[in-house]
Amino acid sequence: MTLLPRTSLRLAAVLALSLGGFATGCTTPAAGADGPLHGAVDEGAQVCTPKRTGQTLSLGAEVLHNYGSDDVVVDSVVLDDPHGLRLVTALLVPVKDNLFGVDSYPPSSYSLNQPGVQWAQRQRAVGATLTPQGPGATESADAVQSAAPQSAEPTTTPSGSTTPAPTTTKHNLLLAIRVTGKTPDAHLSGVTVKYHVREKKYVWRNLTQLTVETNKDACPPV
Repeated sequence: MTLLPRTSLRLAAVLALSLGGFATGCTTPAAGADGPLHGAVDEGAQVCTPKRTGQTLSLGAEVLHNYGSDDVVVDSVVLDDPHGLRLVTALLVPVKDNLFGVDSYPPSSYSLNQPGVQWAQRQRAVGATLTPQGPGATESADAVQSAAPQSAEPTTTPSGSTTPAPTTTKHNLLLAIRVTGKTPDAHLSGVTVKYHVREKKYVWRNLTQLTVETNKDACPPV
């Protein structure tokens, strides 16, 4: 697995290179676009990785970024329509210019030693609080956002309110997924994150479809 910059690559390309498998973009927009985690319209992807039944992989293709003005609290993280795959844990890992993509779990030492990866500061996604992070930074249709550290200087809006200044730190949502089935019954259609802001509840959905090839050492060509 290779960590790759997200500033100039679309999600499908990032996953294709990180997996050594295949990924093709789709155009269905992400759900829950009215909440503070909505960000840009997310073009999903179809990805494949070879793993054996009983192994655990990690999927870190997305960023959770709080565009709002109040704290976001994550209530749950679940796999969508999983077959032969089970969610072991969901983490938020601070990263800088790279996302984990698909890797072993725990992630390889190569991945953990990449610049900007703050593995020691990881936290469980469920129950985590995301403070307001400013407008973020996106390119094209990628759901790539930037979070602001506490030392960042705020910016003032025309109304006089302040918003955090964005930096390149991101909250990479990293899913540990155990393979319990076999090809062709080892796949999922995405992931759903439920969260709340004060008394209001929201849903965020990632559209990355994951297929695990358990019978061969490589995924079939596109």
